[in-house]
Amino acid sequence: MMYPSHLLMLLSGTSGWLKASLTAFFLCFFSVQIFLTTHAAAQVKGKPPAKAVKLYDKGRKKYEAGRYREAVVDLKAALELDPKSPTLAYNVARVSELLGELSQAVFYYRRYLSLLPQSETKERARIGKTLRRLKGAIKRAAALSESEGPGGRESSPALGTADPLFWSVAVSGAALLGVGIVTGVMALDRFDEMSEFVVGQDGDLDQRNEIVSDTKLLAIFSDIGLIGGSALLVSAGFLFFLRNPKSSPNRNHLAIDVDLNPRHASLRLSGTL
Repeated sequence: MMYPSHLLMLLSGTSGWLKASLTAFFLCFFSVQIFLTTHAAAQVKGKPPAKAVKLYDKGRKKYEAGRYREAVVDLKAALELDPKSPTLAYNVARVSELLGELSQAVFYYRRYLSLLPQSETKERARIGKTLRRLKGAIKRAAALSESEGPGGRESSPALGTADPLFWSVAVSGAALLGVGIVTGVMALDRFDEMSEFVVGQDGDLDQRNEIVSDTKLLAIFSDIGLIGGSALLVSAGFLFFLRNPKSSPNRNHLAIDVDLNPRHASLRLSGTL
């Protein structure tokens, strides 16, 4: 640092215009030095910058209104201007925690802790507990994210087992149901023909009996198709929903026993799922 005595030594023995120029220069130098020293002293005494105070007030109002995202922007800007303020560091940490930004909250709580005097034992202990709580929450979130896999979501369990057994039963059921519907329509058509048949006018009695026989046979096939197809589709649903996708396919079997004759028909399903 330059003192006035140094200035006198430099000015001695110089010409008039040079002495005036140097005098003006050093007067400006000392003025700037005095201003900077005064400003630094004000900072040391704890007087925050006016702009930082304004930003803090704006941030507090937004915080009280529940506008946390806007509040944290103003509070961080105030902290940039007044980095030694524990109040600003705490407020940024608290709002970051409320926003769910736990890593940011931990960073600013640590900063707040570093700015606290050692004599503030109770407050330091409280912040220590807060930091442990937040670190635990971050670890739990990381563990949950790993368990959910790379997609970011927990993989949903398989809905059912769509193996060849399921598809064969489902397709057979759909086909049998279709046969039942078609033969049912044919049986109704033959029934209408039988109802309108007049012996002698439309044919003899043997022809009418043949129509009656066809109608009954088609009705039997329709019943078998509708009942059997429905039963197979229900069985396919059981095969799909009630089995563990990881179960061994050797443990699952289904037996279908169909008995058809002109007088009656039966369908029996048996198996192990």
